[in-house]
Amino acid sequence: MQIKITAENRLGLTKEILALLADSEIDVKKVEVETGLMYLQTEQLDKHVERSIATQLMQIEGVKWVENIALMPVQQRNLFLTSLLNAIGDPVFGINNKGKIIYQNKIAEQSFKLEDCKTPAIKDIFIEDDWAEKIDTAASGVLPVNIKTISGLMLVEVRAISQKNQNTIGAVLVFHKPENIATRSHLIQGADIQGFDGMICKNIAMGDIINRARHMSNTQVPLAIYGESGVGKKTIAQAIHHEGRRKNKLFSSIDCASSKPSQVTTDLFGLAHPSNGKAGLLEITDGGTIYLQSIGEMPEDCQLRLLNFISTGEFYRVGGKIKRQADVKIVASSSLPLKNYVDAKQFNADLFYTLDITHLS
Repeated sequence: MQIKITAENRLGLTKEILALLADSEIDVKKVEVETGLMYLQTEQLDKHVERSIATQLMQIEGVKWVENIALMPVQQRNLFLTSLLNAIGDPVFGINNKGKIIYQNKIAEQSFKLEDCKTPAIKDIFIEDDWAEKIDTAASGVLPVNIKTISGLMLVEVRAISQKNQNTIGAVLVFHKPENIATRSHLIQGADIQGFDGMICKNIAMGDIINRARHMSNTQVPLAIYGESGVGKKTIAQAIHHEGRRKNKLFSSIDCASSKPSQVTTDLFGLAHPSNGKAGLLEITDGGTIYLQSIGEMPEDCQLRLLNFISTGEFYRVGGKIKRQADVKIVASSSLPLKNYVDAKQFNADLFYTLDITHLS
């Protein structure tokens, strides 16, 4: 029997309820109490016994209502949590502060097959000697890290679980396969990027560009970089990232010219799908910088999505209805002036003016 009792908040009421059940020689297995509510799970009882107990409970002073329930509150929360985590298309693990796996969703079980381990631990997943150091880096800097696992190279996000006194009691780890993030993108941790100090100025003009770029690294507005292929537009974009407040976050890039039009959009904004959805670079690079190479080749629908994101900081995955947010600096580049694409009606004029507010050429 599982019942929910609605009652007044009266001292001694819980004791009276439990005493009634004890007198009836009914074994109480679980009790959950909230303000004005009491949940009880007992041994299996006949229907007429259940009705008799409910009638007796209603006669106790302060009891307002007694009703049968399908699940205890903790069971219900666990069921919802399990269903939620199983709906995620990526492996998810919950571990305690000793590294023991407390929970894993279905895709994690399928991906890593740890059923042969008597006491599975998170260390059993990794094949790199410095895995613990990388996990600590991901947890402390809120940066995903690339780690080799028994199921191949994966990008791992870590979120520490702490009590109110700030003691860490465990962590949640989410594993992403590279192809489920951005198949034609590139992610670099900020620490791996060189700044302006490593650049060699061959002439005064180059020195002027570097000085202007260094100044722009402190602004959060979008930036366009123009120049012929091979002049180092991406290197400048990386240096701008390195010099700014986002230096410890991710730097990612997409080549809009080398990917299929639909692929550019899903790589950037992600894909909403019940079975094989994926996060886009806006989500993965949150807090960092995204470099959009050859942006003049970006498909029209992606241009509109990008314009809306720059304006609002909000976006939807392709095919999705959930509004998401990200804090990302956009740096775009083009071999030709974007105005040429606008004049040829191949590029959104509003997006052009948004990106061209600050530019280097």
